[in-house]
Amino acid sequence: MKTFLFMALLWAGLPAQEAAAETEETVPEEGTFLVSCQHPVMEKARQEGLTALKLKEVPLFLTMSVRCKLQARQEGVDAPMGQLFKDKQSTRYEEAKNFSGLGSCCATVTGIILLYAYLGLIFDTWK
Repeated sequence: MKTFLFMALLWAGLPAQEAAAETEETVPEEGTFLVSCQHPVMEKARQEGLTALKLKEVPLFLTMSVRCKLQARQEGVDAPMGQLFKDKQSTRYEEAKNFSGLGSCCATVTGIILLYAYLGLIFDTWK
């Protein structure tokens, strides 16, 4: 019985490998189409920036960017993805320069509460 199953697996696997080898094609560099690089999430990130991606799209973007890099490396094509991350970093840097809004309100109130609590502890021990 075991030999029969082994022979069946060999018989089923060999034609599949031959079919896969026949479908491989070589594409010239100037006409290379990288599937992962043309994904809609990747296009959205290129056009609107990384901050436009929704929370559910971020893991998909990360996997597609890795796949895009790997495909580009295999085909010998340059697919720069670093500019997206540099743009996001510069955007976040500009936003962080201005410490205002709800974040500054929370930080100020928390700081005042902590200062009041520590001052209360210090002056309470002097009795």
